[in-house]
Amino acid sequence: SAYQKEIALLNLHTDLADQLNVAVQTRRLNAVREYEDRAAFKEAKAADFVKWLQESLDPEDKLRLLLGYFALMPGGADPKQRDQWAHLAGLVPNETQALRNLELLGAGHFAEAKQGGLAYFKGGARSKQECALKYR
Repeated sequence: SAYQKEIALLNLHTDLADQLNVAVQTRRLNAVREYEDRAAFKEAKAADFVKWLQESLDPEDKLRLLLGYFALMPGGADPKQRDQWAHLAGLVPNETQALRNLELLGAGHFAEAKQGGLAYFKGGARSKQECALKYR
């Protein structure tokens, strides 16, 4: 019946939502996102970043942090630092290659052109609040 189909869809939705919540909590994705926000607005220090690389995060999350960090570095990433941090994060060669590819795309030069640390965000946001409104 239609009622049973609706109940089945509701159960599916609830199960998926539960699985997503477990993944967000297990992988500490809210904390990672908050750090990314601070880094995008130049409020995070390199020492904080190194601590994140030493945390027990999934390799994909560490790679995401590294990509975001180096994309925002004015002038691009220092190859020696990039390789050291990739090693510290425990990245495998193809993940480290993704960091090198970012440099080929000129990501650091894009950050340099966007004075103020908002290279992450598009649409001309000038503040965290304005950015948050555009993000939603």
